[in-house]
Amino acid sequence: MRKRVFSVLLTIVLLLTMAFSVSADVSTPSGQQMTENTHLVFGSDRHGTSITPILSSVAAALNGEAVDFVGLAGDMPHNVDSYRTSTLVREIRSAGVAYSQSVAGQSYGNHDSNGTDDAGIMLPDRRSSGLYYTDTDFAVYIIGENDMKDAVAAERTSAEFLSAITNSALDGKVLFVMSHLPLHDRRNDNNGAPIWTTALNQAAVDRELVFLWGHNHSVESYKDTDVFLVPKGGSIRPEDSIPTALNFTYMNAGYIGGSETQRNGYMTLITVTEDTLQFRGFTASGPYTGNWNTDCSIPRTNGYVAEPLPEYPENSNLIVNGSFSDGAYAWETSGGTVIADGTAQLASGSNTDSLKQLIDVEPETTYTLQAEVISGGTEVTIGVKKLAGRYTSEYTACTASGTAVVTFTTGSGVESVEVFAEVLRYQSTSDTVILDNFVLVKGTEIPDSENPKEPDAPDEPDTPDVPVTPDEPNIPDQPDTPETDAGSDGDSGSETPDSGNIPNPEEPDTPEVPDTPDESQVISAELLLNNRFAAGADYWEKSGSTRICTGYALLSSGKDTDTLKQYVDLEANTTYTVTADFLTEGAEIQLMVGGYDGKYSSISETYTTSGQGSITFTTGTHKAQIKIAMQVLRYQTDTSDCTVYGLSLVKAA
Repeated sequence: MRKRVFSVLLTIVLLLTMAFSVSADVSTPSGQQMTENTHLVFGSDRHGTSITPILSSVAAALNGEAVDFVGLAGDMPHNVDSYRTSTLVREIRSAGVAYSQSVAGQSYGNHDSNGTDDAGIMLPDRRSSGLYYTDTDFAVYIIGENDMKDAVAAERTSAEFLSAITNSALDGKVLFVMSHLPLHDRRNDNNGAPIWTTALNQAAVDRELVFLWGHNHSVESYKDTDVFLVPKGGSIRPEDSIPTALNFTYMNAGYIGGSETQRNGYMTLITVTEDTLQFRGFTASGPYTGNWNTDCSIPRTNGYVAEPLPEYPENSNLIVNGSFSDGAYAWETSGGTVIADGTAQLASGSNTDSLKQLIDVEPETTYTLQAEVISGGTEVTIGVKKLAGRYTSEYTACTASGTAVVTFTTGSGVESVEVFAEVLRYQSTSDTVILDNFVLVKGTEIPDSENPKEPDAPDEPDTPDVPVTPDEPNIPDQPDTPETDAGSDGDSGSETPDSGNIPNPEEPDTPEVPDTPDESQVISAELLLNNRFAAGADYWEKSGSTRICTGYALLSSGKDTDTLKQYVDLEANTTYTVTADFLTEGAEIQLMVGGYDGKYSSISETYTTSGQGSITFTTGTHKAQIKIAMQVLRYQTDTSDCTVYGLSLVKAA
């Protein structure tokens, strides 16, 4: 009997001990103070990879501050029945993360083919959209896989989304929307993306909204492999539709199931303060040191309306990144093809150099392809393949500089063609061929907007008509003056003819000559887009480890040369001034202008002290696209960051 009582008492003690342990796990550890900051961690595409090492890095960086939410945007293990939210919570605890509440969320991914979930997020029908969690400072809404993939489902669910967030209880909170499928995806598996973009833009007018996505891993990210954050005011093409300006922040949640070639796995830590949102990437070995905005803060606006984008031309260029201003983005290359400095460079050697891009077209429709070629004798072939079936093609071969043009008509049932250029191997000349400005439009002519010409000289203004001076009026003969009597007082004795009988026409009005404006009052328009980085990295191309945040860019000297550049079309025979505002603690930073008087012309100024630098230059005899750039060369002694606050390009006074 005594043994039984002892056994019961021991069981009660053990249960109480376990209850205390669980309670300690879900609360802030003893002796650690909570801060006013809110921390959330997001990731995607784990593919069975443990997130514990990455979360350990997050915990070390937070130094005891609690994490308020962890979300995974799809593609967990392939058999999701074996993985539940409770499993995710255990991983968080084992990483040593101070966890303020036991809150975690998951959404379906395209590899999560079945399964149920104890938190009600992962449902067998994959219609798992809904407002999942709300806290004092934030709320989390999850978009299910099918609700982004299917346009009909997107119509219904996006309307439900707008209805759900009108709750006044969400006012003042940051709304995080998590989806496995992004909005800009190019796999044709998110047909609801344009619908959701409109709904999200509408929702963000009254609140701070961050959209987090996965699925595209590292090599298919927004715009290029180094851009993972598009701040409010930036733009994307929802499923390749018309470019749309964003009222919300667009963010890659972080590709977890990585390798050395796929970013080695990382997650995104978002810190919410009263005034800002801070985004930081973390890998298993610590902070992510790649080229995306690793430590970027954007201001909280709690509502935002982006400036509308320029009107999208009806018959615009169908080729993405045809000017190569975004590097190799959207192009597939082979051989020794190099895409750099806004051009594609192909040469004949032991390999065939080529590039290609798949373009959506309409059946039985005529199109025209055009590209600029610089060649000193090496033959380059430019054209399209699969225009009327698998092995059909139209192309032209060039061995001299000029413009290559190919007009073709697609066959019945053809919905895509492959635009290509190639330089065959083992040619007698190995001079590099330079290609630029690929354009593909409907019809047989490239519109002027895609193929700019020198503007016609304006007509001379009409000279204002000068009123004709009327003929002098006929003055009637004066009557004879009658004789006067001697000694008279001077009266004539007769009336003077009425002067009113003599016409006296008014002088014609002199036409007014408009005042010539004072040149000092003429303000030149800014020619660089997003010149103060208010929209983050929009319109800028960067290389090396250059980082662009809202309001500034950071360049430093290391193993790579950091460059920040933008291309702009300028008038011929015109003088311009480019000005840069920057901060440096000793590292050399260069302000550069390239291509202003021919493709390979350049001018630069180097600075080692903070301040403002400028270059005044005059363009050549032909209208040209020039490059404005800031650059910090690699392997300098001083490796501190150089901060660029903005660049300005205007016509010189």
